[in-house]
Amino acid sequence: MFHFWRRVIPALVLAALTTSSLATQDVVTVRDSILIERGVPGTTDFTPEARITVTEYDERGRPLVEIRERRTPGGAWAPEQRREYSYTGAELTDLLTQRWDSDAATWLDQRRDQYAYGDGRLQQRLRQLAPAGSLVNNRRWLHQYDAMGRETQKLLQRWTGGSWDDLSRRLLTYTAEGRIATQILQAWIGGQWRNARNRTWTYTDVNGTPRVAETLVQIWSVAAGDWTNQQRQLFTYDENGLWSQSHHETWDEAEQKWRNLERTAYQYNQQAPSGVTHQVWDAEDWLNTGRALFTFSAENDFFSRIETWNAAAGEWSNLLRYWLLTGEDNLPYRRTGMQAWNTDAMNWENRAFTRRITYSYTDLITNRVPEAELPQACRIPNPYVPGTPFGCDLPPSAAEYQLEVFDLLGRRVWNQRFQVAQSLQIPRRPVAGAYVVRISDGSRIMHLQRLVIH
Repeated sequence: MFHFWRRVIPALVLAALTTSSLATQDVVTVRDSILIERGVPGTTDFTPEARITVTEYDERGRPLVEIRERRTPGGAWAPEQRREYSYTGAELTDLLTQRWDSDAATWLDQRRDQYAYGDGRLQQRLRQLAPAGSLVNNRRWLHQYDAMGRETQKLLQRWTGGSWDDLSRRLLTYTAEGRIATQILQAWIGGQWRNARNRTWTYTDVNGTPRVAETLVQIWSVAAGDWTNQQRQLFTYDENGLWSQSHHETWDEAEQKWRNLERTAYQYNQQAPSGVTHQVWDAEDWLNTGRALFTFSAENDFFSRIETWNAAAGEWSNLLRYWLLTGEDNLPYRRTGMQAWNTDAMNWENRAFTRRITYSYTDLITNRVPEAELPQACRIPNPYVPGTPFGCDLPPSAAEYQLEVFDLLGRRVWNQRFQVAQSLQIPRRPVAGAYVVRISDGSRIMHLQRLVIH
């Protein structure tokens, strides 16, 4: 169950783990180092484990060189890993990872990821590894898009020494309204593509806005020559259109019917997430397993307490806790998780998996031209629950508008073209974390916002 709660503790707490490069001044605040400490089991003490330092930035305040060091048993810092970033315009184009060779006292190449773009979209990601000390091709991912800029295929290939061989591909289709409809995973076997897994989305109307009603997962049956049901997830929403529950069912092939598996309920406080409750189906009834409670202080500090259900006592008991402390600038300065509850001592203490991470910042003067005002044409709730509809005050335009979501390295992870009258939402495609949302009409930026998606 611990792994389940590690997934559901939202990465919304990482909202500020980015530079303030969206600011309207030439001085930007950037994260220059991270100290990682390991919890001493059975205590509330911590010992240094590793630290990450950014030693070079580009003119936009983006990291160029990042070095990770580890703490030796003798208490000294020893180099472990180095990352070098390269950019072309707003896009990350090269990421080189190196490891420190203490015998040779030098950095050796370990991995390299190169990104190629076309029309502002990622077309290829090439990965090289250095198993024998020199970088050689290993994997590459090729992306295809339709006329609306929606990804229709992601092809994975491996390098065989003289050519690229297909491994797998993901095929995507969309509804007439531009929402994802199907995602088929195929494997290249015996000189042909063979079906492996199919995921289908269906939608319902919630307060006049289409929302995901069900996702269906099927696997390919060679014997039947057709797709067979495996699992499905059903979604329900509250009166505000917020996602209130997800319900997992598994397919009983013998009985040819769906059976309950687990469900998760989501609670909100003024449209901000306040809690998650998880239950499993036990033949005849739903049984509580765990819940997470989220609170925000007046200073926007985030706290999460995970509890497990004590069936014998009929009550919730402490299990784990996590918290993030921020400063007046809304940047994170320390986060600690997970600490466990000691039922005998009745206090919180560290476990082997407990980590405390401290962030440090510095101000840089960049060569950017300051903007007069950050455009804010849309009302996007922050933190953002995927699928939540939002509106924008956008003027009529002869061109289509474009909604783009970028991760903190500047890579675009979601793209959608739309007309003014369309209902907007970001689906559950980007993984949980901090992003930048941009809406433009091809020549003007209409909306720009840092956003937490969970």
